[in-house]
Amino acid sequence: MLSTSGMDKAKIKSETQVINAFGNCLKQKEALAPGISFLPALLLVVLFYSCNQTTDSCLTSIPSVSTPETLAYGTPVTASGNQVQTCLLTLFDSIELKSPVDFDKSYNELIQFHQSSAKILLNELMSANESQIYCVQLGSVGSAQVYLLQLITGNVLEEEEYDIIFTLDDDNRVVDHLVIGASGVLYQRNFRFSDLNRFTITEVTGREETVGPSYAAGYYINKAGKIELENGEVKPAPSIESEQEFSESLIYLDVNVASVESFTALAFTDEILPDTVFSTTLFNRNVIIALSGVEDHEQILYVAWPIEQSMDKGHYRLTALQFKSYQTFDLLDQRLLTTSLRKKDDYYMLKFEFEQRWLLPGGNPVTGSPSVQIQHSDLLFKVYENGTLQKTENKD
Repeated sequence: MLSTSGMDKAKIKSETQVINAFGNCLKQKEALAPGISFLPALLLVVLFYSCNQTTDSCLTSIPSVSTPETLAYGTPVTASGNQVQTCLLTLFDSIELKSPVDFDKSYNELIQFHQSSAKILLNELMSANESQIYCVQLGSVGSAQVYLLQLITGNVLEEEEYDIIFTLDDDNRVVDHLVIGASGVLYQRNFRFSDLNRFTITEVTGREETVGPSYAAGYYINKAGKIELENGEVKPAPSIESEQEFSESLIYLDVNVASVESFTALAFTDEILPDTVFSTTLFNRNVIIALSGVEDHEQILYVAWPIEQSMDKGHYRLTALQFKSYQTFDLLDQRLLTTSLRKKDDYYMLKFEFEQRWLLPGGNPVTGSPSVQIQHSDLLFKVYENGTLQKTENKD
């Protein structure tokens, strides 16, 4: 039996690594130039030398974005050509794209709302019919270059978007990657950058009737280009018990003061949002409408219907709808943008549109500034002539 010394073993290991490295390099170049493996031996030696040199990235021609804070799910970025597609296929080959569960095991609770397989291969997405590819460079973190790739697959009726952040090292090899934006029938994942190397991911699941758990997490990119979890949280699905509770009562309002003042003076309406109180005409009756703020994950819509009026007091029938308010994360503040009423067949459609600021996990540890996301939110209600109120998700 032949014995192998430690020095021989090290030499064999070193030579094996070189051969493997050359094989990987040749495979990449074969993808860019089919038939290259049949070159004469001398040219292959030259090629072998070039494999050991730092090569220029095939993504150098793509545009850069200096303000990643403006990017979000659904925000289109610059289109990319076939050359970039070939480059990305070479870089990723058969790499399985990472999802939040690869960084945060608590995310497992949301997987059930993903109807498709959790495993996503970039080459499968890029080869899909009518796929559109967009790619931008965000900048550098330490020795790594940071890129955002946006893939839109399917057609107009069944369009799917995937936003993928990935990093390359000095040798233009993929260091790390993560699908930070995606959506399906029962989930939507969004992202927001606080600066180049820090971003947050938020995801909501379920539908109106069956709201599922939600997720929020802060991530950062270290100097080597690795993506790291900073903190993450899964909030359980809210209870759907007592989804909507209708009630009515009799009240008196001072008719000599404005509607807002008289309505907010009632003992049980101290949580009323002043901007939402207004008088209008419904079914030829002068009514007062008001909406409360959120307390214990619930809100109340009030409609005061006139019964009779004296010189200083108005007698009203007050109908109220108490409903669940699914606030996934911490609401900093909200501003009423518009209020509208539309007459339908046997009811009025009442709409409140808000601009909300949400406090997300993460933030900038250097400046101490929080991570804030701004979004628009609509509340829709059906108001019937008999005073019945119903919250709805249907905008028609």
